[in-house]
Amino acid sequence: MFRRTLSLLSATAVVSACVGSTGGGLVTFKAAGAGPKDAVKGAPLSFAVRASSGKVFSVTLSRAKMHAQAVYLNRATTTGTRREDGCYEAASYIGEVRADLDIDALDPSPQYFPKDGTALADRALTADLWLGSGRIDDFTQESARTVVFDAAGTAQAPGEEAIPFSAAFKIDLNRRRAPRSATYPGTNLICQLRIVDHVPVDVLPVEGGTLVLRVDPRGWFLGTDFDEVKKAAGTGAVPPYALADEPKGVSVGVFDNMRRNAGVYSLEVTR
Repeated sequence: MFRRTLSLLSATAVVSACVGSTGGGLVTFKAAGAGPKDAVKGAPLSFAVRASSGKVFSVTLSRAKMHAQAVYLNRATTTGTRREDGCYEAASYIGEVRADLDIDALDPSPQYFPKDGTALADRALTADLWLGSGRIDDFTQESARTVVFDAAGTAQAPGEEAIPFSAAFKIDLNRRRAPRSATYPGTNLICQLRIVDHVPVDVLPVEGGTLVLRVDPRGWFLGTDFDEVKKAAGTGAVPPYALADEPKGVSVGVFDNMRRNAGVYSLEVTR
């Protein structure tokens, strides 16, 4: 059951007034996703990646997309609590944007969520980003089929041939993990992988403003050894070499980077 609803925010507004919140009532705002400000719409994004081996690759992304289903704003820097039932977390949420959006991370211009966001007029210090679609704890319907990460490009080390690559990740039973122990069967659930927790932010939602979620795809490939991408494809494989949509090899690092709460995602409010 979703705990983060408008009714919850309304109740929070009442509680906040009683405990000396610095904000006012509820505000409504537009919400958008976007790539980094230095990207150029319609053009590839080029950057350098130092692999764990020390080799430096010149990477050019021709495609970089992410599917988000919700953004939650939190007035606390950390909750210090576990998610309820393994998937949901009691936290000091002050705002939400709940709508699906495919974000083109090579386009710096705002790409609007189909629904407005709602929040208390309080400053948020962290945010949670939900990836996928449908119920976050459902692995039989659309959540399981949604591609949340879609990228393609080339990587080239000095004096070597370019390595074309692609990646399309879902967060499905292909990422099943064993519980921490039989005593804690609610640990290591797949739904936890669909949440980027506690992204550091400093935003104040305002009536009629726009909350912009920026996605920097350069952070997705931090430390990636593209020689290993080609090697994993095997002899005779035809490029582009696809990263496996499962937790093995180079894919593990790229998937973990996608879920990093620093260096990949940021939030800003514009008027």
